[in-house]
Amino acid sequence: MPAAGGFSRSVVNFDAGARTQVAALITAGLVGVVAAFFTGWFAFLPKAVLAAIIVVAIWQLIDFRGAIETTRYDRGDGATLIATVAGVLGFGLEPGLVAGIALSLFLYVWRSSRPHMAVIGRIPGTEHFRNVERHEVVCDPRRVLLRIDENIYFANAEPVRDFVLAALDRHPDAEAAVLVMSSVSYIDSSGLEMLEALHADLQAQSVALHLAEVKGPVADRLAQTHLWHGLPESHHHLSVAAAVDALGGDGGNETTAAATRHRIHGPDRPAG
Repeated sequence: MPAAGGFSRSVVNFDAGARTQVAALITAGLVGVVAAFFTGWFAFLPKAVLAAIIVVAIWQLIDFRGAIETTRYDRGDGATLIATVAGVLGFGLEPGLVAGIALSLFLYVWRSSRPHMAVIGRIPGTEHFRNVERHEVVCDPRRVLLRIDENIYFANAEPVRDFVLAALDRHPDAEAAVLVMSSVSYIDSSGLEMLEALHADLQAQSVALHLAEVKGPVADRLAQTHLWHGLPESHHHLSVAAAVDALGGDGGNETTAAATRHRIHGPDRPAG
């Protein structure tokens, strides 16, 4: 077994070259001898000296560069790291860990409540569909392809609905809305209620709702709902390409997204 123990003890063992649990036996034996015969020698040893020994031992474990790189890459993760360290130093180990966990949960809910969604179109000559804001793609104003890149649950159900309706408002000639759900792994009851309400909204606008690339576990749950059975079998598609073909393929009514989209500032990025 590898040498192990408390945080600081493990570092001391590692620096001393310990490789097995025999190091713990030797440490225990030495502590016993000191406690039995040499406590007087250590009675007046300042606690600051003992603390310095521990600090020197664990100093090498503090990774400032890693913390800086983490913060540069993701400010949320950096804030969580700083909050955890500050909590541990200011209030103790358990309060610090609780603060870090609480902030992590808050950031997860906040991020997932603002899911990435995109109107997508076909890259000419391929079976690939990408974000119209990032790529030169082909779109048909009669059908709107909308990709949802997050699970649908109570925190983001309404933003998803608002995004779909706003996209349809920009396409007044739309006859069909295809929800591409390849990134959706879970839909809770609030998400289901939103989809049912969205279906009713689209019906009122004479827009047909289609679902594409629904994952098996999600489809199994949706198959027990009125929403799933309320959609014709022809409105369930294994892929986006299949949905496009079922809705008329790449016909003459299509226009390039470059002519109709709202471009983002700067050059198009390759992903998304």
